Amino acid sequence: MSIRRKLVFVAATLVAACLIAPASAETWPQRAVTIVVPFAAGGNTDGIARMIGQRLTESLGQQFIVENKGNAPALADVIAGHVPAMFSNLSDTLPPAASGNIRMIAVSGDKRAAQIPDVATVVESGYPKYKAHTWNGLVAPAGTPKEIIDKVAKLVESAIEDPTFAKKLATYGVDPLGNTPEEV
Repeated sequence: MSIRRKLVFVAATLVAACLIAPASAETWPQRAVTIVVPFAAGGNTDGIARMIGQRLTESLGQQFIVENKGNAPALADVIAGHVPAMFSNLSDTLPPAASGNIRMIAVSGDKRAAQIPDVATVVESGYPKYKAHTWNGLVAPAGTPKEIIDKVAKLVESAIEDPTFAKKLATYGVDPLGNTPEEV
């Protein structure tokens, strides 16, 4: 490569670097943001992600898109009788249970689920030492600037404190707690 071409290449690289400045919290997001949900569409994690995504869309004026990469075939295998049992999110199992395609055995929470009060907890079913906790969290790539993390965390905290939003979360069988990034 000639010296002239090298100089043009270096100059073009510097110009490009200046044009692609990292987003600041004031201007982020500058384009649509995808939230990847590692579970089937329609489940509680999906529903919570969609609620958070909608709130962030409204607050930040940029589209937040939820993309599912789920495990629905496991529940289909239970319905078909190929698998005898599985743990699943409450919201995933409510429709097939209501239609009689599956039978709810127990809920893994500390108390019975309000949506299915006749289904005992695992502890009530004879396993007194059983404990299970689930957690839904919104995460970002490791290099995301702290200002952006704090901005999103504050908006999510505001949503969780909204009684209407909290009531919607309850339909998924979750207790809205909300933590700061430092507490996680």
